[in-house]
Amino acid sequence: MAGLEAAGRDRTLAAADVLNNWALVHDRGDVAKSEPLYRRVLELRRSIEGAEAVAPTFLFNYAGVLLQLGRYAEAEPYFLATIRSAAARRERRIEFDATMQLAELYLRRGDLPRAEAQLEKVTPFRSEPRFDGLRQAQLAYYTGLLAEARGDAVTARARFRDAVGLFDRSEWKIVMNVSALIELARCEQAQGDLTAAVSTVGRAQTLAESFVEKDAPSYLVGLSLLARGDIERAQGSADAAQASFRVASAHLSQTLGADHPATKDARKKTAS
Repeated sequence: MAGLEAAGRDRTLAAADVLNNWALVHDRGDVAKSEPLYRRVLELRRSIEGAEAVAPTFLFNYAGVLLQLGRYAEAEPYFLATIRSAAARRERRIEFDATMQLAELYLRRGDLPRAEAQLEKVTPFRSEPRFDGLRQAQLAYYTGLLAEARGDAVTARARFRDAVGLFDRSEWKIVMNVSALIELARCEQAQGDLTAAVSTVGRAQTLAESFVEKDAPSYLVGLSLLARGDIERAQGSADAAQASFRVASAHLSQTLGADHPATKDARKKTAS
């Protein structure tokens, strides 16, 4: 990027591509750093191509990072724009992904009926080849979140287990698999199966750590440790839980921000 700036090419599509790849470097760990980069990508592409010509991928990237940061009101219009653009271009896979992530946004806001209605929009496409194993895994994860939000730990656990199994069969490491493992561990804890919960959250933490350099800040590591602390507290291991909460708080405050709900939760539990 410095080279492009020195050559006077920092307002080009080449610069936008560099910025997008730079954001992707942080996307699996320090999303607070990826957000301004994705924002610059959109600003550049809109100024060069025109607002309506920007590919849905770039809208989706920005919507996704806003969702992770808990900036739901800002993320929603970007998801809607992604879905409209992807549908118009017949880019079904990104349309499916954005539709399901918008359901997660509604879940995070506590709007369960709207989340369910959003997930139902992809149901007619489940038999299509483009609704591949990765999309099936995502759908299992999101329906698990919906069941969990309704207090149905049995259904949620089954759906998260399905999601993990599908993610595990992928040839790539999948970031969402960390989230699926965390939620599976929480369901196992809710059902009193603490042995399984410890094993599952350990898998989540190991996978989360594999996406970043050793000891680098990571929201995925932070969320894994937050879940681990809850399980350790349920086991009666107060000291271990406090240690997990402290490290989780450090990771989350740096990567998601001090005001993020997960950061506040970790900080509160550290103080209790």
